[in-house]
Amino acid sequence: MINAPHFYIKYYGYAMTKEIQDNLYHYTDHAGLFGILENNCLWATHYKFLNDDTELTAAKEKLKNSLLKSDSKLNKEYKDLFSKNNYEVFDNYYNKFEEKEFYITSLCKSPTGKGIAKQHIAENGLLSQWRGYSDNGGFAIEFKEKELMEFITKEYELEKNNQKSIIFLSRVVYSDEDYSKKFKESINTIIEEINGKTNIEKLRQSWIKCIASYKSVGFKEENEFRIISYLDKTSKKIRQFRGKNGDIPYIEFFKDACSNSGINLPIERIIVGPHKDKEARAAHLRVKLAIMGRDIPVTISKTPFIGR
Repeated sequence: MINAPHFYIKYYGYAMTKEIQDNLYHYTDHAGLFGILENNCLWATHYKFLNDDTELTAAKEKLKNSLLKSDSKLNKEYKDLFSKNNYEVFDNYYNKFEEKEFYITSLCKSPTGKGIAKQHIAENGLLSQWRGYSDNGGFAIEFKEKELMEFITKEYELEKNNQKSIIFLSRVVYSDEDYSKKFKESINTIIEEINGKTNIEKLRQSWIKCIASYKSVGFKEENEFRIISYLDKTSKKIRQFRGKNGDIPYIEFFKDACSNSGINLPIERIIVGPHKDKEARAAHLRVKLAIMGRDIPVTISKTPFIGR
């Protein structure tokens, strides 16, 4: 189990330190599932259009306080600057990042450990996620984390000539956890760079990690991992889909990486969510997968949720 967020792109000086064997789940609807299968891509949504109205702002006070702690190694000049005028200097610095183009793909990790309830969730999906698709039913796409990381590395390689684009996988830290402890490595990097080192890339990636991987404890049941992409100038096309309240901007992950390498997304399994026609949905999905030449196991959630 990973105990804190990590950057995994070796280009930035971070590497996987242990064998990763956890599974991650991406919940989606019928149209989303077949879009993923047919186009070999995941969508990443602009952060301002996600279901949390504190995205990128929830961590502001936590990060500020961590930098200004009495035992912080941030030099006195910057402590004074960040403390004066109601933190105006810090706010301006923070807003430079908040105003940028962040796109996020959300995944959930099953709870670890023993117990019937945890095993049920791992096999059948999260009820809170199924409730979100109660009108038309949903699907959970299961990925092996290690294999997904390999695709994230491929994705980064396609953008590596753009020094201002960053993509990484991170575990979300929730507001009931010790912020300074969970983000200790990134906070120390921020302090080192602010104190005089010139590696703006390390500063940028650590700052992004601290603000984009933090959410309210109200979302903790999701046990979220997220693929976070920070785009400045990029070759990616900003697309839009129609949401309930208007057009929502998104980008596509992995489509070019799959096309260039001639391989498919590393999908381990697809869970058909609770629905009155779940058996028929599973049968239809198995036929479609056979036609596509995809050998992906399909299971049906045993959670007896009826929905509305």
